[in-house]
Amino acid sequence: AHLGLLGLNATIFHVLDSKYSIETELRQILNDYDVLILSGGVSAGKYDLIPQALEELGLTKVFHKVRQRPGKPFFFGSNDTKRAFAFPGNPVSGLVCLLKYFVPWYRASLGLKHDSSLRVKLEENTHFKAPLTNFAQATLHQTDDGQLLARVVRGNGSGDMVSPTQVDGFIELPYGRDNYLAGEFYDFYPFQNIDIQSIK
Repeated sequence: AHLGLLGLNATIFHVLDSKYSIETELRQILNDYDVLILSGGVSAGKYDLIPQALEELGLTKVFHKVRQRPGKPFFFGSNDTKRAFAFPGNPVSGLVCLLKYFVPWYRASLGLKHDSSLRVKLEENTHFKAPLTNFAQATLHQTDDGQLLARVVRGNGSGDMVSPTQVDGFIELPYGRDNYLAGEFYDFYPFQNIDIQSIK
């Protein structure tokens, strides 16, 4: 759905969780497409076979795992002509990685301004204790003097498909702190193109 907002026509494939199916189908997909966005199979479980399969099919691992929550298992691989964005299977994790990594890459590849985030002010103090960058779900509203305020909304984990429908995007709370204070500015990744004038 989000790729549609970007004007992209994406073909959807479903690949079974077996080494043979993954390698066979991804080989054909890589022959036909330049960019792959995969969901699932990138963590450390029995059926998380995607990173190994992509490398065996000729893509070089650029990185695997990012110090963030949600979306830590993200894998990115490439060769001279192909790019593979392999996101975790939980929907909130995948959405974070799409907005944070794929959308800026796509815009930059078209020669457009690649920063797709907004700068917003945190409305209330919030706490996050982990050695990770936290992409917290948040709602936006605008003050009378035009400032964008973000209010963190606690979700129910990266498998919760309902809570993102009740917020506007993710606020990026960077690694290295436990407490984030009201009035501080952070990057915000909206779920869709936001008309600033329409935010109340």
